[in-house]
Amino acid sequence: MTSSNIVSVIEVGTKRTVVLAGRAREGGGPPEVLGFGEASTTGMRKGRVVTPEYVRTAVASAVAAATESARTDIRDLALVLSCGDVAAEAIRGEARADDPDAVSEEDAGAARASLERAAAAAAPAGRTPFGSLFLYYSLDDDPAELHDPAGMPGSVVRAAGLVPHAPERHVQPILDAIYAADCEVNYRVFSGLAAARAALTRQQRQDGALCIDIGGGTTSWCAYRGLRPVALGALPVGGDHVTNDLLSAFNPGSTAAAERFKRESGQASLRGIAADERVPLHPDLGDPDRTVSRRAAAQVVNARMSELFRLVREDLRRHDALRHLGAGVVLCGGGALLGGAAALASEIFHAPCSLASFSTGCRELDADPVRNATIWGGLVQAVRKDEAEREAAARRGGLLKRGLDRIFGKEDR
Repeated sequence: MTSSNIVSVIEVGTKRTVVLAGRAREGGGPPEVLGFGEASTTGMRKGRVVTPEYVRTAVASAVAAATESARTDIRDLALVLSCGDVAAEAIRGEARADDPDAVSEEDAGAARASLERAAAAAAPAGRTPFGSLFLYYSLDDDPAELHDPAGMPGSVVRAAGLVPHAPERHVQPILDAIYAADCEVNYRVFSGLAAARAALTRQQRQDGALCIDIGGGTTSWCAYRGLRPVALGALPVGGDHVTNDLLSAFNPGSTAAAERFKRESGQASLRGIAADERVPLHPDLGDPDRTVSRRAAAQVVNARMSELFRLVREDLRRHDALRHLGAGVVLCGGGALLGGAAALASEIFHAPCSLASFSTGCRELDADPVRNATIWGGLVQAVRKDEAEREAAARRGGLLKRGLDRIFGKEDR
């Protein structure tokens, strides 16, 4: 199988590392998945590398598994990344129209090129960009947001965008682990944006919706309105913090025991829990028949998850995105599987909330769409970027050919 049209993505998470290989389908539609590789991640905390050799082992294992699954050599990867500290800068580009009576495609392209130049310098010192996100065009001083200004009257074409960025000291160790596996990173995409592309339908993105990706060590989010992202960010808080809170509150003997208790009996919402209800703790040490109040355990979980959702809510309020959640909230990531998480999110955001659901045709992904939304969305993003680059190259080749034909008179034949 030729690898020329195969796109591969990697997500290095706090709990697991996943590599996915795929390609565009003829005739359009979702990408075709060709290979899947997964390995448990150790050596990460809050989305940051703390033990590099362990992370390198996880990356190498996931790449090897995906290589075997796809039956092709994987060397170029798109990186889906959060790091738990992501912000975004608004950027602008502009170009003067050659003909004020009718903006041309070339004028719009010049505005986009100006936007890309602005993106290169937008990230603050010490932070590395994920690449720019084009949002919309506008003309002159008119605030109307346009998808395509070609043919419309205007003297100045403006392009608006966002540049997500994260601390370079957090990103570089992850890149080093990928380089150690003899792979290169050709594209970076923010995990919150990738998760939203997988978990939110086009109609939800149009109507206004929020996707929250709750991982083991980080939580990322992205809010859409009118098919464009209007707020995004990440925090170094995730499901591991709930586990640690339970470990501290009930002392089951180990982190593994606390994690097991969280999965079996954890509840983020306090609704419907009787005051006298008790659940088994199953500690590693001590009385094997020990039980604890289910309401007391739920209060521990509720406190952490409420804090997390309120922090996201405050970010949306700052970006005036909170009142535009007409299509509600969608949760993904392992932390979203915590009992009552969707119900609690619905209470805090005053909007309907559900878990991510989609179908890819890949058995490994479809078995757990909630946990796999981010890597699937990363593949969708990377394949579309690859398609756009191929189309742009073909257009440039066509223009060159027509230019040569004119020079050598072939167009006159």
